[in-house]
Amino acid sequence: MQEAARSHAEVKNAVIDVEGKSLKIAMNDGHELTLYPDNIEAHISSLSSRQQRLDEVQHHISILLENPLSEAPLLVDELLPAIREQNLFSDILAANPDSAPLVQEPIAPGLSIYYVISESELLRYLTTGDLKRSGLSENRLSESAFGNLRNRATKMEIVALSEDPWIATFVMDGVNEGALMALPEIWEDLSAKRGSIGLIYPSRGSIFVFDANSSPAREIVLAYLRQEEGSSAYPVSNQMYEWSEGGWVLLAH
Repeated sequence: MQEAARSHAEVKNAVIDVEGKSLKIAMNDGHELTLYPDNIEAHISSLSSRQQRLDEVQHHISILLENPLSEAPLLVDELLPAIREQNLFSDILAANPDSAPLVQEPIAPGLSIYYVISESELLRYLTTGDLKRSGLSENRLSESAFGNLRNRATKMEIVALSEDPWIATFVMDGVNEGALMALPEIWEDLSAKRGSIGLIYPSRGSIFVFDANSSPAREIVLAYLRQEEGSSAYPVSNQMYEWSEGGWVLLAH
C-alpha cells in the first residue's frame, strides 16, 4: 500500500507505522491522511495472482485519495461497534495532538468499545470529529451501531469444540465476533443454560467461551492464549474474562 500511495502524483510521501498498523500519507497540498487497513489483508490475500493483488491495492488507494475517510459521510446503516484494546492507536494520536480522539467507552478490563464503518475493505474508526461533522449524538451512534450488530447476530452460531470440558466458539462473519461481547442478552441467555461463562478474545474475529468453573477448561484456554500470543496479525487480549452480574470481569488464571 505504501508504494501504491507514493505512485500517485498528489502524494508527497507515505510512511508505514509498524506498531500502529497504519499508513500515514502526506499530500502535496499539506493535508495528511492516516489509514488503518484493518481488514484489507484478508481480502487481498484471497486473490490468486500477484498482479490481481497489486491492482486491488491501487484501486483501494485511488478510492481513498479521491474520497478521504475523514470527509466521508457517516452511513448509519453501516455502523458497527468494535471491541479492541483500550487506548487504541494512542501512540499515533499522541504524536498528532491535533487529531480528534477516537470515540470509545470501556467494556471490560483492558478493552473498549469503538465504532467503525467498513469502507473499501478498510475499517474506518470513528472520531469525535466525525461525530461533530455528522451531527449524530453519541446515543444515536450507539443505537444505530448496536442495532446493526443485533441484525448480524441473527446469523451467529455457537460451535461446540468440546463438551467435557465445555468449550465453544462463536461464528458470525470472521471479523465482528468480538463485538458480541457487548450484547448482554447473549451472555445472560448462555449463562442461564450453561452456568458460569468464561471468555477469551485473543485476536480480531475469534472469541471462545467455556465453563468458567471447570479447571480443565481454564487450563486448555490459558494454554491456547499462551500459544497464540505474538502470532496473530491483529491481537486483542491475552486475558480470560467471566460474565458476572451483567458485565465482564477478569477471570483468575
